[in-house]
Amino acid sequence: MKYSRFIFAFGILFSLVVVIYGNSLDGSWHFDDYGNIVGNPNIQLKSMSWPEIERSFQGMPGHNIKRPLAYFSFALNYFLHGYDVAGYHVVNIFIHFVTAVFLFLFIYRTLSLPVLSSTSVEHSYSVALLTTVLWAVNPVQVGAVTYVVQRMAGMAAMFYIMAMYFYLIARTTMGASWRRPLFFVFCFLSALCSILTKANAAMLPVSLLIFDLLLIQGVTRESIIRTTKLIAIPLFLVTLIGYYYTNISIILDGYNHRPFSLTERLLTEPRVLLFYISLILYPLTSRLTLLHDFELSRGFFDPWTTLPAILIIFFSMVYAILTARKRPLVSFCILFFFLNHLIEGSFIPLEIVYEHRNYLLSMFFFLPISLMVVRAMEHFARRRTLLAFFAAFVILVIIIQGVTVYLQNGIYKDELSLWSDNAVKAPNLQRPHHNLALDHLAAGRLDEAERELHWALVSRDDVSRINKSITCRYLGLLYRMRAKDDLAERHFRKAVENNPYYPEPYQGLAEIMAARARYEEAQKYINRALSLAPGRVDFHLTLGIILLEKGQPDDAIREAVTALKGQGNFSLAYALLAKAYEMKHNKSVSRHFKRIAQHAN
Repeated sequence: MKYSRFIFAFGILFSLVVVIYGNSLDGSWHFDDYGNIVGNPNIQLKSMSWPEIERSFQGMPGHNIKRPLAYFSFALNYFLHGYDVAGYHVVNIFIHFVTAVFLFLFIYRTLSLPVLSSTSVEHSYSVALLTTVLWAVNPVQVGAVTYVVQRMAGMAAMFYIMAMYFYLIARTTMGASWRRPLFFVFCFLSALCSILTKANAAMLPVSLLIFDLLLIQGVTRESIIRTTKLIAIPLFLVTLIGYYYTNISIILDGYNHRPFSLTERLLTEPRVLLFYISLILYPLTSRLTLLHDFELSRGFFDPWTTLPAILIIFFSMVYAILTARKRPLVSFCILFFFLNHLIEGSFIPLEIVYEHRNYLLSMFFFLPISLMVVRAMEHFARRRTLLAFFAAFVILVIIIQGVTVYLQNGIYKDELSLWSDNAVKAPNLQRPHHNLALDHLAAGRLDEAERELHWALVSRDDVSRINKSITCRYLGLLYRMRAKDDLAERHFRKAVENNPYYPEPYQGLAEIMAARARYEEAQKYINRALSLAPGRVDFHLTLGIILLEKGQPDDAIREAVTALKGQGNFSLAYALLAKAYEMKHNKSVSRHFKRIAQHAN
């Protein structure tokens, strides 16, 4: 009978997850997917040899992001079906289902602990299932499930809750059974996998310590003393993990490229946390988007909600600590939510707001709510009309959330739908307009691209100069396509002014100067681009064309040969060689390279 109830629960969870996320299989790549997966040579696993597997662990080339298991999972996807995005979505959905299963098992087992009241034990199955369903169908999870690259958040959370479940089993297994050390081993391995997937799992030792004190030992003077003695272990582990992942000087340097300071981020995050809570409780599709336009806090009263947000969080934590003995379950849920936000909500210069950050920290958010709902339904048990009304309301909430998830998946269908939606919901942000413009540009919709690029350029002042530089460069490219070189030159120069270390605008200026037969200036600009990005094939080809126009075929040949040593447009390199040898009056060699150019790439 007991196992049939588990099978029923797993079936419900599987059905719900598949139904509401089934349409995500049609979704395309988005935003950070391109750098981390599509354009990442390290995850292009062609064999299961150790050197290739080890290469996948390295993440993106030139980036010090230590998430080896997450990148290896992308590599396995690539090994099985290349860049067919549906397979990546299937894995993300499966991860969501497995996470939900272990969340259910953990809550069910937790509610049976002696520290909790008999009412919790009596309704452990119903409360665990309702909590898990509310968590699994909440639309705020779409960012972690449907957005492929955020498998990092999903996998880390999956291993995190697995580690907590195995720890709970190990701590509550009685006697000298061999099962106890085995489950501790499972806990350690799951914790290790979580940490190797994403750094925010560093809070796991703290979560286990608090869980053990509040819900396994119970809050007594003796348990507090005992836990205080043991606190050195999780503190050491968190410090060790932090040392592995963190270089403070590099982290603080990251603020040089952000439109906010360390102080502004620390002041803003309490408001962000309350915003997350509002999204979890009120997840309308009109409030959900990839990039949020969130006002920065520049002081305790700017905006005025900053100090109240800080006080609400402070008093919530105080309440959780003071009521830990009387209401250990509620205290744990509160502490878990706020403490697990510390990694991504403190001094690290990450983006201010991302919905997928709620995937882990919202796991126990609905536990107290579900407990109240089940108790209320028990209270209405003899009033069948009220009971039916109450049950229908709960079912309606679940259905509405599931429909919202389905609608959000539709927004992630392609770049046009995602960025069009984001630009409407956050009209003052630069990146939604910029990315929407790139989609229009790729499709040849030049008028729409120009409009969105100008919107991006006049967006809120706190966007970084680097981002504005990129937008200016694309405006330059667009005007070149429209043969408006004066406007193109103006925007390339604005791009250089905003970011002198951005090489592409120098190439644009070089091409314009070459078109005006101002070859010395053109060569100066392309040499500057090469000094910033040595070895760029397209830069060498541009320089080769300029040298050819200057009547220097030997130098042009040198640049074409250099380009052929890299990866890029080989047909253009061979065409350049053909023209160079034609200028040298070597017609046979020129014809040879023309034939190769026709069949290259």
